[in-house]
Amino acid sequence: MGVAAIVQARMNSTRLPGKVLMDIGGKPMLVRVIDRLRKAQTIDRIIIATTNRVDDDKIVDLAAGMGVDAYRGTENDVLTRYYFCALRAKVEIVVRITGDCPCIDPYLVDLTVEEIESNQWDFVTTTNSYPDGLDVETLSFEVLQRVWHDATNPFHREHVTPYILENPSLFRVKKLDCSTPITVKLSVDTREDLERVRSIYQRLGDSFGWKELLQTYSAPVA
Repeated sequence: MGVAAIVQARMNSTRLPGKVLMDIGGKPMLVRVIDRLRKAQTIDRIIIATTNRVDDDKIVDLAAGMGVDAYRGTENDVLTRYYFCALRAKVEIVVRITGDCPCIDPYLVDLTVEEIESNQWDFVTTTNSYPDGLDVETLSFEVLQRVWHDATNPFHREHVTPYILENPSLFRVKKLDCSTPITVKLSVDTREDLERVRSIYQRLGDSFGWKELLQTYSAPVA
């Protein structure tokens, strides 16, 4: 029950295979994600949603070593993977996180959950005014179930939430904007991204958030 951060992660990334287990400051990337999510005050549990592929056994083993549950499901229909993960865990609120975002900010996680818990919104998301890599999407299980049932486009099945954003008349959507642009890319898709995040951890330590990033990487307002 309660609020679960469900982290999608797999080993066979097209551009940087195995990236979720690559080292960042002495810990695998996925460990960094879990450590940061554990600092969120609103999260009751963390679940890793991975695939049935044999190479994703490593992800399941890592989760078990950290005392974190893992759910294994279909590789390409990520929406179905999220839905059955949340259904099995009897989750009321789902926070969607991707395993290639080792700079995720627990403050933003809490902010989205609090907005959902206000019962004013079906879906709360950070916008691209925040850097790529601070992305948080939060929705109720009922909304996730509705999307799982209604979304048929393969793109919507693979990326989970675009169906909500493309049907604004059907859902109450709250978008959270960053007041000052931050230009640095914080998700990891390439070796260059990985080296950038490593340097950020080296420079700012383990517990930085978007405010520390703002001080370091904010762009002038036009």
